[in-house]
Amino acid sequence: MELPPFERAVLIIKHYETLHRPEHWPTIGYGHVVQPGESYRKGVQLTERQADALLRKDLRKFCALYRSYGADSLLLSES
Repeated sequence: MELPPFERAVLIIKHYETLHRPEHWPTIGYGHVVQPGESYRKGVQLTERQADALLRKDLRKFCALYRSYGADSLLLSES
């Protein structure tokens, strides 16, 4: 697999997390837990494209949070 680490992380998360259905509320997409103030509605299924975009947004956010750990920031973000 000749993908960059971020893209490999996305594939791994998608494989193990799978796309959540409306009955898994408040977990949507690939493991995103809806937070107060977010505009997601209960009972609405995200498309694969929407879920992918949300996963990437979450992963970038957590990578930034753990940036001080250098190369390990991506590993910590997947936890």
